[in-house]
Amino acid sequence: MDLKQKTSDFKNWLFTQGDPLRQDVFRILFAFVLILQYSTYASAKFIEKGILAPAFLFYYDFFPFVKPISEGGLKFVLFLTVIGPIMMLFRKTSRVGAAIYFISFLYLLLLDESYYNNHYYLILIMTFFYAVFKQTKTVSGIRFSPNWQHFLLVFMLCIVYFFGGLVKLKYDWIFLQQPTRILLEINSVKSSFPELLKSEFAVYYITFGGILFDLSISFLLLWKRTFILGVIATIIFHVTNHFIFNLGEGGTIGIFPLMMIAANVLFAPPEKFRKFISKFLPGTNEVFSIPQKETVNLYNKTTYALVMAYVVIQLILPFRPYLQGSHVNWTGQADYFAWRMKLNNKGVKAKFYVKYSPEEEAQEINIGRIINTMQISMMGQHIDMIYKFSKYLTERFERESGKRPIITADFQVALNGRPYQPIVDPETNLAEISYSPFKHPDWVLPLKE
Repeated sequence: MDLKQKTSDFKNWLFTQGDPLRQDVFRILFAFVLILQYSTYASAKFIEKGILAPAFLFYYDFFPFVKPISEGGLKFVLFLTVIGPIMMLFRKTSRVGAAIYFISFLYLLLLDESYYNNHYYLILIMTFFYAVFKQTKTVSGIRFSPNWQHFLLVFMLCIVYFFGGLVKLKYDWIFLQQPTRILLEINSVKSSFPELLKSEFAVYYITFGGILFDLSISFLLLWKRTFILGVIATIIFHVTNHFIFNLGEGGTIGIFPLMMIAANVLFAPPEKFRKFISKFLPGTNEVFSIPQKETVNLYNKTTYALVMAYVVIQLILPFRPYLQGSHVNWTGQADYFAWRMKLNNKGVKAKFYVKYSPEEEAQEINIGRIINTMQISMMGQHIDMIYKFSKYLTERFERESGKRPIITADFQVALNGRPYQPIVDPETNLAEISYSPFKHPDWVLPLKE
């Protein structure tokens, strides 16, 4: 069979009617996970502490116009992130609920890039899918979803897993076992098994087990014969990560493990999954109808083009960091949307100074009164944030004094256990620097190995 025929068969399959049960079950499980996430945001007082308390928020490139509204408005938007998932629980309101969640959560994330997380990006993609996916009916009135919808959901999960493993094939991860060693040491303090987390077994289990799992799990889940093995592997892997990386100062992965365990239902063989669910819910076949083998012409040229364009974009985006060269881990450029998960741990020591003439003695700026500890830490992760904060300081001091300030910084970063070293020259006037997301800034010092 030649490539042209295979492409034609794949195109036809994308628009063939598929069983909606797996998508519906995951939608319900996914909604419960999002409700759980809302509770963590509300209990942490994210609006008060994360958005309103700082005097400066780090806008995303190309989105400087996204600004916070009133406190009451922000709390209402956060409240919508629980209303949306509740609506997603019910089929008739699921699309509207997914759209409400997507818009409200996207707005909150765009307020400050300090809170970017790979699994937030995945959540936005999944809720967007559920907002635009629409089930249709056969001639006999049986609901179904065209296969391209299920394909996109599974494809996205495979992208997350595979590229999450590919980026670990680096010197620091394999030969230094970093940042695994640092994170295990940090999180052992609050662990019920501190000695286990400090052991060499734990280090090598996370290091090489993580690579093996990420690179192989998609294939295990996709092949019917190894599906159960894949499910067991995902449960072990994600439960382990939950108890290791949701503790201490090593950073939180939040609801990501629970969401990915729930996503196993999307990989399940449809006939066996329907039979399995029917054992526990006898009315499954009435509520979630069985698609009939009727010919329904669903092919749409525009839909096919959009699906293929999305696939190509998601295959290309993770390679952006490779265009930046070896300094990506140091600068954080092109780090977003590339599934570079748990690759770096950076200690940050940041001091900013201001003066108004070269002869004048510089005065230290109390940045702790301007931004919070999370924002300070994230400046060491992504150098564009150093530029944005320097620009804010420049404008603020110029406005207050009427004079053009000279802004300098003693900004020290320790990457994956290396000694602290400056990421910018302490003599550089940060009030005069420029930045482009498409090239390496000349004001950033190189990493000394």
